[in-house]
Amino acid sequence: MPAGRIRDYRETDEPSWLRCWLRAAGASSAWLYVIRDKPEYGGEALELVSLGEEGGVSGLLDIQVEPQPGELCMREESRAAIAWEFAVLPELWGRGIGSQLLIEAEERLRSDWGVRYVEWWSMDPRAQKWYQRRGMECINAHWRFHVRADESFRATCASIGVEPVNLHLTCSTADWPEVREHLDIIHDPPLQPRLCRGYSHRF
Repeated sequence: MPAGRIRDYRETDEPSWLRCWLRAAGASSAWLYVIRDKPEYGGEALELVSLGEEGGVSGLLDIQVEPQPGELCMREESRAAIAWEFAVLPELWGRGIGSQLLIEAEERLRSDWGVRYVEWWSMDPRAQKWYQRRGMECINAHWRFHVRADESFRATCASIGVEPVNLHLTCSTADWPEVREHLDIIHDPPLQPRLCRGYSHRF
């Protein structure tokens, strides 16, 4: 295991937190966007960081406790949470930092909030295999993709002064074959279709 320790996130961690997030996002297909500020969560949330040898953030995990059953998670549980941000510096992948964060999160969620169920979602195949190795159950798979607007949609947009660039859509894996036949899907990186999988974790 790498040297370091896990503790709660502090506001002074934000620059180092963002560096870790950006490095991980650049090496992964898990995100479609770039963030420039640490996300904030209303209500109950667990925000953990793993500190490297020099004190910088080497890993991070943000989990929000669901305010009401079914409000954030796909499955309705009496007490549940969802993982929003989970990242480790790419050069430290495979050294157990993610597992350490997961174990600490389980302990804290149980003791502090009575949560024993968390949903994890990712479009990154490497992350999906990581969840599977930990015995998590895949509860959903859907495609996220971008399409070029057709002439009819462009005409509607033009009538109200809007020019569409492309559309970001989702569909089930069952509907994917028909969707591909009827829509002009963008396949060029970085907007190529990505399969998002959701996993349930009980502990």
